[in-house]
Amino acid sequence: TFADKVQATVESFGTTMDRVQKIMDQLMSKISPTAGEGEDLMLHDTFNLFDTDNNGWIEVLDLQNCAELYALTAVQGNSAIDLVQRYDADEDGMISKEEFPALVNDESITAIMATVLRAYAKRLSQVAGNVAASRMRDEVASTVVQYFQLVVSKNLTKVGWVSNMLTNGTLPIEFTADVMAELAL
Repeated sequence: TFADKVQATVESFGTTMDRVQKIMDQLMSKISPTAGEGEDLMLHDTFNLFDTDNNGWIEVLDLQNCAELYALTAVQGNSAIDLVQRYDADEDGMISKEEFPALVNDESITAIMATVLRAYAKRLSQVAGNVAASRMRDEVASTVVQYFQLVVSKNLTKVGWVSNMLTNGTLPIEFTADVMAELAL
C-alpha cells in the first residue's frame, strides 16, 4: 500500500540520517583538539538516559525505550537484544555502569552518547518552548506533564521537586488538578 511505501521511505531516511550523523561525529572527533575530554561525565549523564526505568541497569527494554524516546534507529528491534548480549560481560542480562563504556563504543552505534544527549536537549528545549507559548492553565499543565515524561528517566530529584510543589499547597489547586488530569490521560 501507499502507507507502507511511505513508512519504508521514512525508515530508510532515518537510517541514512543516522549514518550521516555518525560520519560527522567521527570527523569532528578527529578534527577537535579536545576530543575525548569530559567522557566520564558524558558516560554518567548518558547512562542515566539509557536507564529509562532508573533501576541502575540497562536492559533490553531500556534500549528499546531509548530507541523510541530519542528516535535511535540503530538500537531498534533485535539490535537492542544483540547489544545487551554482546556487552553483558557477567551474563546477568543487564548492562552495568562498568559494562556501559564498551556498549556505547560499539561501531554499529558510533557516537550514540552524543546523539542521545542532543536528542534529550532538543526535547527539553521543545518543552521549554511549549511552556513559553502556553496561555491557558491547561496548556501549562500539559507542558508540565511533558517535562515529567522527559525528566523522569533522567533525574528523579527534579521530579520530586515538582511533585512536592504540586502537593504542598504552594500552587493553586486548580492547576494541580489540571496537571493530574493530564497525567491520567
